Amino acid sequence: MWPMIADGRVRPVVGAAMPIQKAADAHQLLSSGRVAGKIVLTL
Repeated sequence: MWPMIADGRVRPVVGAAMPIQKAADAHQLLSSGRVAGKIVLTL
């Protein structure tokens, strides 16, 4: 999968990006089903 992402053949959809301190909020958002795509935690 990583080679296809690196080549640009597959592009993950980011639904939300949040700081790691908001991991609980990110989990709640994921559980709610109100986000389309991946939730990214930033450091």
